[in-house]
Amino acid sequence: MADRQPAGNHYAKFLGIVSDSVPPDHYALLGLERFESDVAKIDQAAKQQAARLHQLASGPDRATIQELMGRVAVARRSLTNPDQKRKYDAQLRNPTAHVDAGNRDAAAVSPIAISTGTSAANTKSVARPRQPPRGLARHWTAVMTGTMLIVVIFLAYILMSRIGSSSLTAEPGPSSPAGIEAQRTQVLERLGKPIQQAELAKQAPEKVPEQTAKQQTEQQTEQQAKAAQAVKIRRAKRRAAAAKRKKEVEAMQNAEK
Repeated sequence: MADRQPAGNHYAKFLGIVSDSVPPDHYALLGLERFESDVAKIDQAAKQQAARLHQLASGPDRATIQELMGRVAVARRSLTNPDQKRKYDAQLRNPTAHVDAGNRDAAAVSPIAISTGTSAANTKSVARPRQPPRGLARHWTAVMTGTMLIVVIFLAYILMSRIGSSSLTAEPGPSSPAGIEAQRTQVLERLGKPIQQAELAKQAPEKVPEQTAKQQTEQQTEQQAKAAQAVKIRRAKRRAAAAKRKKEVEAMQNAEK
């Protein structure tokens, strides 16, 4: 069985508080002068005491430390609230008055158990909200993350499917085969019939050799006729020139005679 501590020993041991009254009042618990009116100073003192107790929370006196932390929280709440502070100050000035809200809160965290030094097995600790196990929280976090990932992938798949279908049903662009064929048709219409005939000749190559041979025969015949006509003209010119020279020679001979 744990040894009993002297009255007020816990306050002196963990908070360094030496007070004539056990339990000490809110001001003494926070290390302040009685009826301190500076709210910022009260709040800072409460934070310092809470931090001091928090460093000792993992030790063997964990239950006692938790009760002291609850007592500090009650003192901070009572002294930083104007209405509660006014009632608490009136209680300190007139101890026979009715128990105010601050003292009722202090009684809820068992100050008598703190002062008498009873063990954690004989006192009620400050109630804490029940938290779910860490493993269960991690499991639900993983499930939610996986579900969100599946939803994102599904939405992305639907979006890509719609984009693909719209691109297939869209009108042919300038780079598609249909667009290229349309552009070529427009060019042929602008250039005129010769280009269209050449294009038709390309599309029907079996007719080109026959037509070309016929044209070549006609061109050869025409060239031969022109050549024969040119030969006749040259011969006529030569005969005319020879007759002219002959007349000139005859004229010269007659003149000499």
